[in-house]
Amino acid sequence: MNPDVVQENSDNQTNHLALEIEEDSNRQLGNASGNQPSSETQDVNPTEAKEDAGNQLNSKLYYRATKGDFHAFEEFDKGRLKQLVTRVDKNTILHICITAATPYYRKKASRIKSVDFVNKALAKCKELLWQPNKKGETILHIAARHGHHDIVQVLLTEDRGARPQRLLEMKNEVGDTALHEAVRYTHLPVVKILINEDLKCQYGQNNDDETPLYIAAEMGDHKVVEEILKCESPACDGPHGRTALHAAVLCKNDEIVKKLCSELKEPLTGRADDSGWTPLHYASEQGFASIVKLLLEKDKNAAYMADKEEEKTALHVAASKGKAKVIEEFRSTCPDCFEQVDKKGQNVLHFAVKADRNRSEILRIILDNECFSNLINAKDNSGDTPLHHLVNANNPLALDLVYHPKLNARVFNKKHMSPLEVISDTTPEDPLRKIFALFALRFVGGTTSRQIRHEDKVKEGGGIADQKGKKEGGGIEDQDAMVKDESDQKKKDVHEKARNGMEPVFRYLKDINLVIAILISTVTFAAGFTLPGGYTSDNSPNQAGYPVLIRKLAFKVFVFSNTIAFLLASSAVFLHLTRLLYTKATILASQMSFMCNSYAMVAMVLAFVSGTSAVLMPYPSLVAAICVLSAVLFAFTSIYEGLRMFYFIVRIMKKAYERRKLLSENVGSKYGIGLV
Repeated sequence: MNPDVVQENSDNQTNHLALEIEEDSNRQLGNASGNQPSSETQDVNPTEAKEDAGNQLNSKLYYRATKGDFHAFEEFDKGRLKQLVTRVDKNTILHICITAATPYYRKKASRIKSVDFVNKALAKCKELLWQPNKKGETILHIAARHGHHDIVQVLLTEDRGARPQRLLEMKNEVGDTALHEAVRYTHLPVVKILINEDLKCQYGQNNDDETPLYIAAEMGDHKVVEEILKCESPACDGPHGRTALHAAVLCKNDEIVKKLCSELKEPLTGRADDSGWTPLHYASEQGFASIVKLLLEKDKNAAYMADKEEEKTALHVAASKGKAKVIEEFRSTCPDCFEQVDKKGQNVLHFAVKADRNRSEILRIILDNECFSNLINAKDNSGDTPLHHLVNANNPLALDLVYHPKLNARVFNKKHMSPLEVISDTTPEDPLRKIFALFALRFVGGTTSRQIRHEDKVKEGGGIADQKGKKEGGGIEDQDAMVKDESDQKKKDVHEKARNGMEPVFRYLKDINLVIAILISTVTFAAGFTLPGGYTSDNSPNQAGYPVLIRKLAFKVFVFSNTIAFLLASSAVFLHLTRLLYTKATILASQMSFMCNSYAMVAMVLAFVSGTSAVLMPYPSLVAAICVLSAVLFAFTSIYEGLRMFYFIVRIMKKAYERRKLLSENVGSKYGIGLV
């Protein structure tokens, strides 16, 4: 069907509706033509009736305005046209017509009628061009919002002339100009017309501190951004001190970032928001490596800018979030920024060891470069090295750092605690991690106390000791004995503290081991009295109550393996009980109970396979499938865990050997460190 015919039918229906309610509006029309009001308005305040008749549109005129029919308004003079407004928002007939007009991308006859309506209305009353509604919106705001580029062109043509404020610069109650509206609703043709009207026009911020360029960047519309950048000096500010470059980075639009960096006269890469974050901070936090590369190519100084509160650079933010690709961009562009520290004195390696993701990749980037070796043992304001933070975190231990040849595991913080003492005082979420960490730190020469040599202590207090010896008659031997006793007591206290710190870990493992032993013993005990295949129901006294499968070899294997599993699990429970009575045998009992549980699980798996095979013996293919599946899965699990443990131990041994060899060649002979 022809769209114009459909549109004409719609107009007829609307006109018919308007005629039906024409009788209700006779009072207003009569007043407009000079007739007297009807008697139905006797109960209405005369002042209100006059105001309603003069300033509000009736239903018929409202619908005529929506359809772009100017015939109903030809009898009104210039003053009356200005007074015809809606009751709520004070919209004029042009506000109504433009709002209801067909969008520019739909080719309809009504759009032509709307343009004609605007031309006729402005020809009769040009003041309608600048008359705002209750929200401060001019008809240019409405046309720009709805994308009527042909109407916008007509309005700008009519506005050309000498006025205190041009229509292009007029703002509504929220501070938006027509360009704000066009950009917010991404009407590119309207934006082009408004920009080309005056390239020198200054489009400032609205009440929300948004400029058109900031809105376009936030919307991610690079074509609109390109048009706005044609202005001689486009404003680029946004809320919270941000700029259009901040918005472009947050929406991850490389093209807009590139345009803003290349075409704006004022560089935005160094502009920070209210929190002190530059666009590089946000790009690093989100892991936008391509955008980080663009920003660093434009301005390398942004890599050294820190925020206001914590003095973190973009590199610190990237390291804490685990953005390895961003770290690589910083390494290749400005490697010296790795030396910068935050307010707490922490460098990028401090942040990297605490990262929750991609930590191994970041550490590899830092540790594989010799120029960053000074970061390995660097202390923060609390005296903590990256190793202190590593052992205090709940993440898996980073062996690349622990076994680095230049790592010093005997560094103490301001609380006189080494990394080994720090992990001994903490109770991590994963106790196994704590055990591995202690093992690794012991391997690299970690210590739990300051190993002050006896002769150094005497040397420090030698003068005082000599004087006291001379005055009080005591010799140097007494002073040496006193110093030695103090040193031994300090060592005992530290070792006792470390042992107390390990108690929660061992208690956790013992509890788990006890639960496993009880479960195995319970299951195997029940299986011993519910044998596979059941019992015979023969009435003869020699056969009654015998297991049906007593003669099967698989059944005998089941009985023996189930018995072995039950005895081993019961032994593990018994060892836990004896541990309560004999505290000195705690470690030995725990190790034995763990071994009993391990072999009991193997026996239990064998009992399950043999028992199932005995029951399903008439189906050899099914028995073979069960045996193969059980053997493969159990062997895979055991071998996989065994290989992981073997690889872990080999890796530790290899890195420890490399560390010992390097330290022994360089500084071992002189200082005696690195050899455990």
